[in-house]
Amino acid sequence: MYLRLLFLSLSFLVISCSKNDKNNSQIEVDPAFIGYISAYTTGVIGNESTIRIVLTESVQNVKEGTEIATDLFSFSPSIKGKAIWLNDRTIEFQPNENLPSGVTFEGKFFLNKLVSEVPDELSVFPIQFQ
Repeated sequence: MYLRLLFLSLSFLVISCSKNDKNNSQIEVDPAFIGYISAYTTGVIGNESTIRIVLTESVQNVKEGTEIATDLFSFSPSIKGKAIWLNDRTIEFQPNENLPSGVTFEGKFFLNKLVSEVPDELSVFPIQFQ
C-alpha cells in the first residue's frame, strides 16, 4: 500500500516537473543585440509592471513622456497598451490593464522601426517574461 502511494507521488512529481520545464523554456537572445539594447524587461515581473527597453544610444528629437505612434511591440498572448519615451534611450510599454499572474508572454520589439541601420538578423528583438 505504501509503495503504491510512494510510486504515485513520485510519478506525479516527475510529470509535473517535466510539464513546467516545457512551459518555461527560455528564448535565446543573440549577443549581437548588445550593440543596440543595453537593458530590457525579462523574467518574472509583477502584474502591475511595465515592459522597458533601454537602448545603448540616444535617439534624436525625443520628448520625454510622449507616446510613440509606431507599433514597436507585439506580444503573445496579446497585451493592449501604449509605448512612451521615458527619456532619449528608454522606451516603456504600459499595459492598459494588470497582467494576469502565471502567464508567460513572448514578445517582439521591432528595433528596425527605430534604428535604420540595423542588420536584418537583428531587426526584431525577442522578449519573454512572466
